[in-house]
Amino acid sequence: PGTCPGGPGGGGGGGDMTGNSVFPTAKAFVCKPEFVESGSEMHMEGYSKNAFFDVMKEAIKDPDVPEFLQVPESLVNVEQVDALVAKAQPSIVSRQVDAIGPDEGKLVRLTLSNGVRVSYRHNDARPKEFRMRVSAVGGRALETKDAQGRAVAGAAVLINGGAGEYPPEVVSRFASMHQFSYDCSCGSETMNFDMLVHTTVEQAMDRAMSVLWLYLAHPLLDSRALDRFKVRVMRGAQSMPKSVERMTTKQLVECLFATETQWRISELSTEIADKIELAEVKELLAQMLVPSNLEIAVSGDFDVAALEAALVKYMGILGTEEGQTLSAPQPWKGREEEVFRLSFAAGSKSATADHIVDDTERAYTIMGFPSVNRWGQLQADVPGAVSIDLVGGKGLALLPDTIKSGAGGQYCKEMHVSRCMSVANDIISNRLFEEIREKRGLVYSIGYSWRPYRLLTGGYCTITFMPKFDQVSQSVEQVKQVLKSILDDGFTDEEFEGSKGPLVTKVRETEKQNVFWVQLMEDLGNEVSPKNIDCIRQVADHYDSLTKEQVQEVVRAALGHALDNLSVAAGTSGPEAPKLPLL
Repeated sequence: PGTCPGGPGGGGGGGDMTGNSVFPTAKAFVCKPEFVESGSEMHMEGYSKNAFFDVMKEAIKDPDVPEFLQVPESLVNVEQVDALVAKAQPSIVSRQVDAIGPDEGKLVRLTLSNGVRVSYRHNDARPKEFRMRVSAVGGRALETKDAQGRAVAGAAVLINGGAGEYPPEVVSRFASMHQFSYDCSCGSETMNFDMLVHTTVEQAMDRAMSVLWLYLAHPLLDSRALDRFKVRVMRGAQSMPKSVERMTTKQLVECLFATETQWRISELSTEIADKIELAEVKELLAQMLVPSNLEIAVSGDFDVAALEAALVKYMGILGTEEGQTLSAPQPWKGREEEVFRLSFAAGSKSATADHIVDDTERAYTIMGFPSVNRWGQLQADVPGAVSIDLVGGKGLALLPDTIKSGAGGQYCKEMHVSRCMSVANDIISNRLFEEIREKRGLVYSIGYSWRPYRLLTGGYCTITFMPKFDQVSQSVEQVKQVLKSILDDGFTDEEFEGSKGPLVTKVRETEKQNVFWVQLMEDLGNEVSPKNIDCIRQVADHYDSLTKEQVQEVVRAALGHALDNLSVAAGTSGPEAPKLPLL
């Protein structure tokens, strides 16, 4: 038997000398013998609940942090940064201010003395928080067929290799302690470094910018990070034969794209990844992360003076250290036709993926066809392939001159095709769902999407659906009929308003979000993109101004070739393969 301070079962919540609860979540169970036999060597000190917490308070006061959990006060060498600033004398060499957005907030565009371009907009919709994106033009577009995977491997090695002299786990703990987070990704056209910073913490701006500088100027490109990347690729490749969706998509890529472009779109293979050397990754990153190729977009609640000072201090010294060339050109400059080319195959094709033996019986189908990029361009590089030029509304009879909604103003013609295609997305998806699933009952699910590249010379549309196992061919034919009906007969007024109305509402709701503005500001200072300041003015009003006839005109011009240039891929899984051909 024993005495258990803290109440029955030892469940006391703790307390101070007055009995007030100061450790409401703490639990303790302590047993002390009620008596000790005479002559025993055991000696028991007096004990009470208060004595227990006195000991505990003393024990946890200023504990020694294990070495592997220690985080320095700063990750950068302050003297080194100050010396670089003194030597380079970074500054803002140009500034442009425009009133923009639902509250006519100021969009500020800067150019630093080393060529880095910055766009920022103060937005207090989320107090004491801002988002920042650093974009380097290129991404996978800078890879070649003989040097595949180096850009995407570069993003993985950059973010997982650490920065300065610190491994990634130390940098991550430093960021967590000071309430900011970061990530790096590599897409088809750009490599992006994203940060979310909470300015409630003292010196949050300076600390976040210092980490960004370390990753851009002194990344710890570790071979172990490259090895981990290769392991992820290997595991992805091993799981691919078990995925009917991925195996079917692989077949669509081989049908839709010309041979010389397929590697750009396909998943990276283990054989290719294993051949990537760390030196090759470093070389490509060094080419892509030069100051002249960097664009920074910032949106949120921050002190403007502190932001500009931090940008000048840390981003303004990029490229100024010994061994670096401040005037290094953009890696794609003079190679635009080669770097941003996207080639589609001509005509219609079909393919069937190998059947996957599985307990669940499923069928999966993707139909795809080439279309325009965000600006209305589709470039043909293969004999017989489709070529379209709607850039700036070229060739469109219903292109408006003024905005018919909100405060009015001049209509942005550069984004007309993109906005019409966005409205059409929901109309086409809803029509397919209603006709193919609800009325005919041929599929379990169906959806339509448009993939508009920003810099590459085209885009593509896909229709994905899961038909019943024995109705793949019939489903494909019915989808073709619905697509033909849309192109020939257009939309109803109800379909148009049912798509445009919710889209306008959604844009108005998101116009104050930092994520929205960071994405809007992308490419504003990018020479290879036709994007300008007018492209991000009155976004919701532009959508609200569109008419059904304008959207139908763009859809017919951008998708009119679809049925004659349609690629179809189908795949199945289940205990047994289908007895009849799928297509």
